[in-house]
Parts: sequence; C-alpha cells; structure tokens
Amino acid sequence: MGNFLFTYFGELLRWANPRNNRGNRHFGAGNTIGTNVDTGGIYYAIYKNCRFFFGQGQSADGTQNGPVPRNLLKNFSTFLLLTWLATLGPQEPPGTCEPPPQISFGAVECSTDTYIVGTSCKVTCTQNRVPFSDNTYQPTNKSIKCMENGEWSENFPTCKCATCRTGENCQLTTSWNEVRGSIRHNQRHSYLNYAGNTITTSAESKWRHGKLRYKCLCQDEQINGHSVSCTGESRYGSCEHACSLLIQAMVNQNHYEPPCDPGAMRTRC
Repeated sequence: MGNFLFTYFGELLRWANPRNNRGNRHFGAGNTIGTNVDTGGIYYAIYKNCRFFFGQGQSADGTQNGPVPRNLLKNFSTFLLLTWLATLGPQEPPGTCEPPPQISFGAVECSTDTYIVGTSCKVTCTQNRVPFSDNTYQPTNKSIKCMENGEWSENFPTCKCATCRTGENCQLTTSWNEVRGSIRHNQRHSYLNYAGNTITTSAESKWRHGKLRYKCLCQDEQINGHSVSCTGESRYGSCEHACSLLIQAMVNQNHYEPPCDPGAMRTRC
C-alpha cells in the first residue's frame, strides 16, 4: 500500500506540473490519465482495479469529463499524502503504573525508572528480614510486573523477620526447639532466652520412694511471680516441661510472642 501511494502521489504531482502537461500520461502498465492540453485539467485516473475521478459532472464509470483546477488536484493529493504520513508518526507512549510504595526495612529495584508496561520489580530486605507476600503470607521472591491495564500484577510484599525470628534486627528466636537446647543436663541452673525474655531454671534432686527425682523451677526474670515447677526423673526432662508450660502461660497472657513450633512443646508436667 505504501509503494502504491508514493507512486500515485508522485505521478499526480508530476502530471499537475504545467511543464509536463503534454498528452496522455501513463500510470502503470496499460493505464493512462487523460489530460487536456488546452485546459490542463485531469479528468480521471485508473490504477489497477481502482478508479480515481477528478472533475465536474463525472459519472461513476468516468465517461463524463470536465476540467479540474490544477491547485485543487495538488491540494487533494497533498491531503492524502499527509493523512497517510500521519499513520507513520510516533506511536502513543506505553501506559505506566504508579510508583512502587515505600517498603519498611527494604527497597524496591525495578527494570525501568519510569514504570512503563512490562517493567518488573523485586523487593530486597535489610536487617535479616525477608519479603513476605501480602497474598499468601509466605516468604516470596517473585517479580512484580506492570500490566497493560496500568496495575501491578500483585501487591508489593512487606519485609518481615523470617519464620521463628523476631526483634529489631530479627536476631531473636521464637522456636521452642531452639530455646530448649539451652537447658543444661548436668547443671543446676540454666539460662534461656525466648524472644528476648530471660528465663532461668533451678533444679533440685531428692530421693523419693527409692528413686532420685528432680524438681525444676522455671521462672521469668523480668516479670515477678511468673514461674512453673515440674518434677521428673531427669534434670533436663523436668526443666523442659516446666519451661514449656511457663512460655505457654506467658503467651496466653500476651507477655510473650507465640512460638513458631507450638507442636513441639510439652503440655503438662
């Protein structure tokens, strides 16, 4: 189509030039444009199966001719040429998405700084935190893309401490399996740190009914009066049960954060 239009417009402008106004001008193989030497009018043009008629009183088959002012032909041809050239102009700029939100303890890295359609972004976290999806509430490393409707493919994640971690720098643990490893098998006293809370154990042994029994007192050091004691056949076992029950009691009273592995905790002495 482009080649045809360029050829057509070029020929028309050449034919409209008074210096070239001599006889019939050929327009493609076997096609002509008739011209009148006296009036300089162009009556009709046929290119392949398409017909272009310029003149007064012409019929649909081009049998009636009439003079056409040369400047009218030039203006019409120029109009068609500019109309076609307009279709080749710069395309509309692609859509964009809103700038990503500010992420606490994290940063957003994107493939472009204009957030056009197709831009992909990822969230990186600091201070031992990891991205958590707002949709699944699970850690995620997925890229978020700007879609054609101007929306991001999903909500940007937030930076949170990894599972079983807490504290300002996520340096503290809420894992009972990790905490109970601080209980000493062969020492009377032990010190545990659960989510930043210091817990002490004190175990005493006593013979009872011909068996050595251990009584362990597990106590919170910051909140007076919160303690649990259990008696068992081993120092470690009695302290494990007592501290497990103490942590559960403190969680129920909203003093401690819930453990990430509650199924591992003891439920009774």
